[in-house]
Amino acid sequence: MKRENPSACESRRLNREFAEALAAALPLPDYPPHPVAAGQTLLHDGDRPAALPLVESGRLQVLVHLGDEGRRVVPVSFDAGEIAMCSQLFSREPINVDIVAAQQGVVRWLPRAAIEAAVSERIEVMRPLIRFLAQRLREVQMREKLWMTRGVRARVWAVLLREIDHDEPAAADAMHHIVLTHEQLAERAGVSRPKLSQALKGLEREGLVQLGRGDVAVRAR
Repeated sequence: MKRENPSACESRRLNREFAEALAAALPLPDYPPHPVAAGQTLLHDGDRPAALPLVESGRLQVLVHLGDEGRRVVPVSFDAGEIAMCSQLFSREPINVDIVAAQQGVVRWLPRAAIEAAVSERIEVMRPLIRFLAQRLREVQMREKLWMTRGVRARVWAVLLREIDHDEPAAADAMHHIVLTHEQLAERAGVSRPKLSQALKGLEREGLVQLGRGDVAVRAR
């Protein structure tokens, strides 16, 4: 099993700390538990949530919508004791994410108005929220720094692997065809077009990809 990095563990701890403080401030019996099934979408793309789910059991995950390219799981999830909070849920614009149950569980829907009132009126609720948000910011900055310091080949390969991770399982050595332009790949990897071309040609020489017109075929691992 892949071990979770210490930074993410700290973020989870702080989320649970905030949820405990909030639960102490709110009359939870007023917000009854709701069972959720694995694969059930709790919040849909475009929804402006009036309430956020507090996870009592199970796990929720975030799927980001990428326009016509479908949706992708991102490395953000919420386990028992955590409130599903990501920046898109607090945007004034329609959100571009789904919150989906990764496994069967139970949630309580806490109204945003009640959360905001508790945070603004009770310092014991505001403090853990600030610590949680500060930790999340540190995690984002750390991921960005690590990403930008990786070599061009590693960044391009990581983008390609991330794309095929969402395909159906395939036999060993099968090829996954990714229909992305070079401009799209370069943008996602944060590299220039010439450097992208060099990296792709190097990966092709290694037998990891096959380059065609308008697509890249990636060998299954």
